[in-house]
Amino acid sequence: MKDAKKIVEIAQPIAKINCICRFMTRATLEDRGHRSCLALGLGMLKWEIYPERYKGGIEFISVDEAKKHIDFWVKKGMVPTVMSFGKAIGGAPYIGGLCLCDYPDCLAIRAVNDYGVKMLFKGEYVAKVDYSKCNGCGLCIQKCQFGAIKKEVTINKINIDMFRCFGCGLCELACPKNAIQLIERSSFPALEDEW
Repeated sequence: MKDAKKIVEIAQPIAKINCICRFMTRATLEDRGHRSCLALGLGMLKWEIYPERYKGGIEFISVDEAKKHIDFWVKKGMVPTVMSFGKAIGGAPYIGGLCLCDYPDCLAIRAVNDYGVKMLFKGEYVAKVDYSKCNGCGLCIQKCQFGAIKKEVTINKINIDMFRCFGCGLCELACPKNAIQLIERSSFPALEDEW
């Protein structure tokens, strides 16, 4: 979530758009007041040339509004994911959007979870449990969109499969005991190449 907020500070203009994944899975557009995804960058100045992608229009917002938008959807359990497109100067892809979606609606999360297709890169962080603080309530399990958290019934604590963890931080936000923290992925030798 922190990285998502940094992205909206540098990639402008910013516009709320309908989630293409929800449109494809539900065959309906989101209500204007509940658009979850953000389109970013100069491509938004030409949104009219892609009428199918931006059906229903777009709504330009400020950086502060974008940060509040991210907070709103993350509290509902949506995972912020960065969309990159094409190639900019120098051959690297450019950031064109910030999705706020969940399983099973998100086509990328669904591809990862259901079919093992790597459509998303994992974040720079991975979640780790402090067992001395965990009370086994399971609120974090409800928020995890990647199936990385399970309850260990023998010790009545949760366990995070760091190989499945994408480092989104939803579990950390959900934990009432502050038993979960995000640690840099590269600090674990087995995970440093696990993207």
